[in-house]
Amino acid sequence: MMAKNLDHGKLLKVQELARSVPWWMIIPWLIGGVTGGDFFITNTFIVSQAGPLTPWAYISAGVFIILMSLIYWELISAWPYTGGEYVYMTRAFGAFIGYIVFFLYAFNFVFWVPLNLSVIGSYLSWLFSDWKINATVISLIFALVFHWIVYRGIFFSTQVQVILSIVTILGTTLIFFVPFLISPTQFFKLASQNLNPNMMFPGFGSKITGLLSFSGLTITYMVGFEVVPQLAEEIKAEKKRLGYIQTMGSLGMTSVQTLCALGMVTLIPHTVWLTLAGTELNIPAAAMQIAPKLLPLNVVRIILFAEIFSAFATMTTAITGFTRAIFALARDIRLPKIFTYLHPKYKSPVAAILLSLAISIFGSFQRWVVDYAFGLVMATMFMYILIPIAHMILRKKEPNVERPAKTPFYPWVNIIVFIWAVYMFWYQIRTVPISVWYFLGTIIILALVLWFIYNPIRKKVYSEAGIKERYGIKA
Repeated sequence: MMAKNLDHGKLLKVQELARSVPWWMIIPWLIGGVTGGDFFITNTFIVSQAGPLTPWAYISAGVFIILMSLIYWELISAWPYTGGEYVYMTRAFGAFIGYIVFFLYAFNFVFWVPLNLSVIGSYLSWLFSDWKINATVISLIFALVFHWIVYRGIFFSTQVQVILSIVTILGTTLIFFVPFLISPTQFFKLASQNLNPNMMFPGFGSKITGLLSFSGLTITYMVGFEVVPQLAEEIKAEKKRLGYIQTMGSLGMTSVQTLCALGMVTLIPHTVWLTLAGTELNIPAAAMQIAPKLLPLNVVRIILFAEIFSAFATMTTAITGFTRAIFALARDIRLPKIFTYLHPKYKSPVAAILLSLAISIFGSFQRWVVDYAFGLVMATMFMYILIPIAHMILRKKEPNVERPAKTPFYPWVNIIVFIWAVYMFWYQIRTVPISVWYFLGTIIILALVLWFIYNPIRKKVYSEAGIKERYGIKA
């Protein structure tokens, strides 16, 4: 049931896919790969307490993600090699700003790893509480396991991804919605009580308790953009029917989940969400305590295993996305050459994977998870602002670049996304603790150092190779 190893050294047939498939068919994959879904955006309103989580906020966030996906699909199709879209984004701004853009973009991926390691550790320590397993130890073990999987270049076949996606969605939906539907009154009562602080995810404080409340429900389509080249091969082999079935299935599951969440958002008062956010718990941890009181224990265990699949999916996507970004920028002479090294057999970027592992282990220790979580929100919101700008810059600088997929309704889609993103970013600035600014400041300083080191090296290599560079782009 496993597909062949993913070779980072070979060209990906993204452009072929773009020519073969209507733009609307790729939206389900991009929803997961670009952002983690509309649950993540609506949850930022909970974290910042900017306003109630209304049905309008939920629906508008979903529309925002789809519009962002339309922009990103063109960026991907213009660079048909592994991680090329990261180079594309970086070159749009050129020089130092490009480095900052890249680092925020890359670290946006790797931030997810320690967060989901905490989820896995907490759930498994609860499921096997009799064994008295430490959640942090579990997190570290899974960090090693999943980086080993990426190192081996293994990714699930498309059929397995579809099955696991369905299991993930059903499981994460059940743990939240079934207890609520069985007894709304009891759900409200339990949610408003002081819950057991030992059930909290390691290191999470009151300000970010809502961060993972909906993100675990999103369709992070297993290995994200790595589905794209495989789907292209299936289309080439005239297996279009499978591609359509997968797409419509993904859209169908998204619709069902959206309706469930929309109903819950509509029926549950905003005060209940804030009550949960005011405790030392997040909402999944609360649901984990509420569910056993309303459902048979074995059913709860099955649901939690499905929820763990969701964390697996997000982590695999995050590790793969981060290592692809590091590999791509190193190949473009913007990072040390060691990050371009591919394992002779598995064709995986070894040094980039080790860097991801180091960051993941460091972030798995409890107190760092808080800054990681806020850093993730800030980096994501900032990238939402930059992506439509980068797209417009590259349309102007490189009008002749082949773009098999083009963003419809340009530039109005870009303008709407930009204004929307600035609005959301403004709400986040008001609530971020000072420690997160230190965290993001470190990333910017690192970007500055690397720019001073590698900018002249890249220019020299390009000059010796006879490659002209204008605005940071090969002319």
